[in-house]
Amino acid sequence: MGFECFGFHTDKENLDDMYIRAVQEEYTKIDESWLKLHYKTSVVLVIFSLLVEIAMGVILVNSDMLSTTVYKYFIKFLIIPSGVNFTCIAIESLIMKSKRFSRKLKIYAVSLLFVGIGFILFTVHNTFTATYYIFAIAIMLTAIYADYRVTWAAALMSIASIMISELFLKWDTDKISIFENTHRLGDFLISLFVLIAFSIACMAVIRFERRKNNAAIHKEIERQLLQQSVDMDEMTGIYNRKAFRDRMKYMEDSASDQSYILAIVDVDKFKNINDTWGHLVGDRCLIEFAEILKEFHEDMTAFRYGGDEFCLLFHDKSMEEAEAVCGEIKARVNRLIFEDYPQLMLTASFGLAAISDQFDTVRLFIHADSALYEAKRVRNAIRVCSLSATGAEAIFKSNRKSQEVSEMKEYEALLDKIKIFEKTYDVMRIVDPLKKRVVEVRDNECLTSDTTCHNYWETGRLCDNCISMRAFHEDDTFFKVEYKNNNVFMITAVPVKVKGISLVVELLKNISNSMLFEEKDADRDVKILTIADFISQAAVKDTLTQQYNSKGSD
Repeated sequence: MGFECFGFHTDKENLDDMYIRAVQEEYTKIDESWLKLHYKTSVVLVIFSLLVEIAMGVILVNSDMLSTTVYKYFIKFLIIPSGVNFTCIAIESLIMKSKRFSRKLKIYAVSLLFVGIGFILFTVHNTFTATYYIFAIAIMLTAIYADYRVTWAAALMSIASIMISELFLKWDTDKISIFENTHRLGDFLISLFVLIAFSIACMAVIRFERRKNNAAIHKEIERQLLQQSVDMDEMTGIYNRKAFRDRMKYMEDSASDQSYILAIVDVDKFKNINDTWGHLVGDRCLIEFAEILKEFHEDMTAFRYGGDEFCLLFHDKSMEEAEAVCGEIKARVNRLIFEDYPQLMLTASFGLAAISDQFDTVRLFIHADSALYEAKRVRNAIRVCSLSATGAEAIFKSNRKSQEVSEMKEYEALLDKIKIFEKTYDVMRIVDPLKKRVVEVRDNECLTSDTTCHNYWETGRLCDNCISMRAFHEDDTFFKVEYKNNNVFMITAVPVKVKGISLVVELLKNISNSMLFEEKDADRDVKILTIADFISQAAVKDTLTQQYNSKGSD
C-alpha cells in the first residue's frame, strides 16, 4: 500500500469527486502528450512532402516528362506549397508555445491546420489517388482526444477541402476534371463515401471508448470504496489498525532516507468516562477527538489503533513541528465542551518518537509507547522518547519473545486435531502459509523451526519442489521422496483446516528399509507425487517384487 499521504474522504460523493478529478488530470496529461505528437506529425509531414517533391523534381528535370520550365515547376510545385505549409507549421508553433490559448483551442488549431496542410498537398498533387488518404489520417489523429466536436470539425473540413479542390481549383494544368473523366469522378465519389464512413467509424470508436472509460471509472470508485471501508474505522471515520500496519510495512519497504515521527495518543481516564457516563458518551468522545485529528490531516495521518488509543504519523516533519501540532491538538481537546455533560472534561496524553537508521518500525512503536507511558504518569502531557538504544533493544526482544510464545500456544491448541499422524511418522511440522511460519512438533509441544518452505518465503513464488505450498494451494495431499545422508525419506504434505484456519501438516518418515526404495542409488530425481501417482508407483513396485520372489522360489 504505497501511499504518501492519506485523505479524509469517507463518503461516496467525495470519493467520486476526488477520483474523477484524478482521472481528468490523467486524461489531460494524455491529451497534452498526444497534442505534442500531433504537432510533430504535422512537421514531419511537411518536411517529408518537401523531400519527396525535391526528389520528384530531380527525376522530372532529368527526364522528358516535364511539361513546363524548370523555374515554373519549382515555383509552382515546390516553393509556394512548401512556403504555405511551413507558414501553417509556424502558426502551429506559435499557438503551441503561447500561454494565452487553452488546451482545447490548441487541439482545434493543430487538428484543423493539419487538415489545411493536407488541403495544400491534395490541391497540388490531386492527380495522385493516394493523396485522398491524407484526410483520413487527419481525421484518425483526432479520435485519440475522444472529443466528438474536434473529430467532426476535422471530418467536415476534410470533406469540404476535397470538394473545393476538385470542383473549383486547378493548380496542376495537367489535371483532368472529374466531369471529363469517369474514372476521376469515381475516385472522387468513393473518396467522399470513404471519408464519411471513416468519420462515422471514428465517432463510434469515441463513443464506445467513452463508455468503457466510464465503466472503468465506476468500477475503480467501487473498488476504492471497498478498500477504504477495509482501511477505515467505521465509528470515527479515520484510518484503522490495519491501515496503520500497512503504513508501517510501506515505511520499511520504502527508501531509508525518509523521515517519520510517530505519536501515540491516549485519551486520559477513558474507562472512568465509560463507567460514569456510559459507553455512548464514550463513543461520542472518541468521535469528537477524531474530528479534531481530521482538522490536522495536512500535517499528519491519523489512525485509531484500538479503544481510546490513536497513532499520528508525521512525514518529513521535525520533532519541534510534530510537538507543536500535538500541542495544538491537546489544546483543542481541552477546550471541548459537552453541553449535556458540563462536568465532562477531556484530556489526552502524547508520546512521540522519531525513526532512525538504528530502529525499524517495531522499535519506533516501542519508543513512542515508552514516551506515552511517561506522559500518562502526569496525564494531559506530551513527552518525547528518551529511551537509549540498549533499552529499546531489551524491550524489543522481550516483546518479540512474548509474541512467539503466544503464537506457539495457538498452534498447540491444534495438536489434538492432528495427533493421529504422530505414531506413523518420525517428524511432524505445521506449515502456516498465511503467516509464513514453519512450526516443528516435538513431545506434544510446538517449537519455532529454522526450516523455510523451499525458498517460498524469500522469492514469493511457488517452486516445483515446494510440496507444502502445492498442498495448500491445490487442497490435495502430495508425496515426495528425498535422499539425504544415504537415507531415503518420504515427505507427505496434508492440507488441514482446523477452527477455520487453513494449514498444512508436513510429515517426514525414514523409509530407507522399505522394499519400494531399496535401490537407493538408482534414481535420485526429486519428484512430487499425488496420491494416485504414489499408489500407482507402489503397485508397480509391488508387482515386480512378487514376480522376482516367485522366480526365486522356482
